[in-house]
Amino acid sequence: MSTKILYWYWKKHWYNPEKIIENIFIYIQYWWWVINWNLPKYFAHIILEVFLFNTTEFTNSNIPKKTGKSFYTFILLLFLYILY
Repeated sequence: MSTKILYWYWKKHWYNPEKIIENIFIYIQYWWWVINWNLPKYFAHIILEVFLFNTTEFTNSNIPKKTGKSFYTFILLLFLYILY
């Protein structure tokens, strides 16, 4: 479910005593989605900033030119893993 739909449903039925258990599950689902999507994306962004800053110029980088392709392949696979 989309985040906006979950949040809308949560706000709409929050004070309904008949749906309190359902509201708790929806709230857990919402935060599970937020943590599983945004947190890895945030840390991946920080890691990629550091690595890509170091690999923009190979003369100042510790990564040799031969491993440049494998490094970019690793970055691509990491992105695909994070997206799916």
